[in-house]
Amino acid sequence: MRSYLGQKRTTFSAYAFFVIGVSVLLIIGLSVRLNQFTNINVSLADVKHGGYRLDPADPSGKIVLMGDSHAGMYGKTLVEIAEQLDLQCHIISVHSTNPLPGSALWEEYIQYLKKARPDIVLYGVSWGTKVERRQLDQLQKGIDTVLNHAGHVILLTSPPRLPVTSPRKEVRASGNATFVEDAQEGMRRRVANRLIYELRSERVRVIETETYFLIQDEFIPFMDEHGRQLFYDRGHLSYYGTSMLKESLSEAIQDLLK
Repeated sequence: MRSYLGQKRTTFSAYAFFVIGVSVLLIIGLSVRLNQFTNINVSLADVKHGGYRLDPADPSGKIVLMGDSHAGMYGKTLVEIAEQLDLQCHIISVHSTNPLPGSALWEEYIQYLKKARPDIVLYGVSWGTKVERRQLDQLQKGIDTVLNHAGHVILLTSPPRLPVTSPRKEVRASGNATFVEDAQEGMRRRVANRLIYELRSERVRVIETETYFLIQDEFIPFMDEHGRQLFYDRGHLSYYGTSMLKESLSEAIQDLLK
């Protein structure tokens, strides 16, 4: 093949075939990523303008999704819920940031909420890596500030994180992959999730995510029954992963809008 393609008369055809092949793979890859595994996140500068917006003609309510990429990973699922319920939806999640009270992003959030006055704020954060007991009072005050400008808050707990390595022997033997969360990471996540439950009140609801992604309180399923990936990296759920919470999210939103 190298000898044939190295001839002058075939050089153009070889390069043309290469370019066409790469282009086709690029288009397919981007399509898969955009439709299944991409978070909806915006830049800090976009927050004041409402970020990603869904504005139906006659909305039945308004919901805002904010936080870091652990909020953004629910973006596509939330848009589907908003479309079904005729909700005005603004997604202002910003990945790779500090979305907690006291941060520059948090101040932008509060300024935006003062203008938007949403019925519901859906708030997601990588709690296990960003929240400790000593920060709980500050977080409580922050949630109280949000409630000055919004009807209700829904907090999403953190799902388990995949381990760094995969059990190749088991995958080869059964064709299925089950994973066990790193012990220290799991402990930090569970402690942080318990702290989030302490923020519950009449106007603050917590949606638990852990049980959707744990088998026998230990094993993390990587794929659903149809062979679709539930995670797109160690710490983030794919669209198929967040879709598993779609019914719970929709029910909670409808209940709070009554």
